[in-house]
Amino acid sequence: MNTALTRVVVVAGVLGLVLGAAGLAKVGFGLSPIDVPGATHTSANGINTGGQIVGTYSDGSGIRGFLNDGTIFTPIEFPGAGETYAYGINDNGQIVGFCHLVGSTGWLSFLKSGTTFTPIQVPGASDTSAYGINTDGQIVGSYSGKTGDHGFLKEGTTFTPIDVPGASDTYARGINGSGQIVGFYHMGSNGYHSFLKEGTNFTPIDVPSADMTIAQGINDLGQIVGFYSDGTGYHGFVKDGTIFTPLDMPGAPYTCAYGINSNGQIVGPYISSTGSRGFVVR
Repeated sequence: MNTALTRVVVVAGVLGLVLGAAGLAKVGFGLSPIDVPGATHTSANGINTGGQIVGTYSDGSGIRGFLNDGTIFTPIEFPGAGETYAYGINDNGQIVGFCHLVGSTGWLSFLKSGTTFTPIQVPGASDTSAYGINTDGQIVGSYSGKTGDHGFLKEGTTFTPIDVPGASDTYARGINGSGQIVGFYHMGSNGYHSFLKEGTNFTPIDVPSADMTIAQGINDLGQIVGFYSDGTGYHGFVKDGTIFTPLDMPGAPYTCAYGINSNGQIVGPYISSTGSRGFVVR
């Protein structure tokens, strides 16, 4: 697992938008910060149509997931885990993420339905990380095996590998109600690029003039969010059809969009010299 790309906790202020390269649009958004009370770092990672938000926070005593429903924050801790990360939530309130068990060397994924945690582990994998879940209960994520990192789709008890042809590593991050899957892949010296998977077809996703594009989420309208780098820093993006819209917190070297619901509400984290916080764009 590439920890620099898969586990990011980041910061707040006023979210702005900048006009980027050709093919990037400039539009207006409204931002509300998300801060778990008492936390030193907060990252908002997923949002469902009802506006429930999941994410991760650190408060000096450990790293935990959270569910934010209105003004109420509920901690999410996998039993026996030293660290818990919550990343995806569907319209049924089911949550997926991953954790590091005390005394273990790998990462274990989970599905949380109500108060029940169900472990998720790709057979034979050393690490399994679940990131997205749709209303049908289909789950996507990534796992590490003997031949590198691969994406996966879990339907019931069946795991199906996801590998972009020719890529050395593939990471699946989001899935919508139509079964469209987004993620990113590593193509050796050509760096990181993103994909949209529809059936057996992979369509590349690259923000114009970016040197790296990381797709993280997709809603039922096919709108895609993620982040990219272009030499000036890391920027969030929203892709709607063929139009990429960048998201940047002024002065922040890192802004990321992680999740988007079918109302167009976006969540993510950003980082600056003062710390890290989550945000929701409504």
